[in-house]
Amino acid sequence: MISNNYTNRLVHSWRSTHAAIMVGANTVINDDPLLDNRNWTGPGPRKILFDPNLKVPRNLRLFNTEDVIIILNTVKDAVSGSIMYLKIDKNNMIPDALHQLRQLNIQSLLVEGGSFLHRSFIESGIWDEARVITNKELFVHDGIQAPCSGMH
Repeated sequence: MISNNYTNRLVHSWRSTHAAIMVGANTVINDDPLLDNRNWTGPGPRKILFDPNLKVPRNLRLFNTEDVIIILNTVKDAVSGSIMYLKIDKNNMIPDALHQLRQLNIQSLLVEGGSFLHRSFIESGIWDEARVITNKELFVHDGIQAPCSGMH
């Protein structure tokens, strides 16, 4: 059985090998993550929030840092303190988001979730690898099925 501590270190080691990490708005609202690699060595990834409608409140832990946070959205291009808003095309969100990240010289991206964001990448066909961590002891009632369940 893989322990939660091992899984945590494993995920943090993956983060240290990528230029950036991306999560969706609901993940940030529900989990309030830091998106760092504090349990591993090496450089931390740039933090990217996929928040099309700018619904994530700015009082969450992600914003309590001096790190630049890139927010991909369909509303505005702007810079406010350490937050960089990048407006993406709402009809072509994933390809446009990746194009804009390439313009910032972000060459590798770890997409940690959630379900909507994963599904968007899978449906766009723009992904290289899926890493699936399973937990046979955790049972979530009324949860959302993982977007890559059933994939081989």
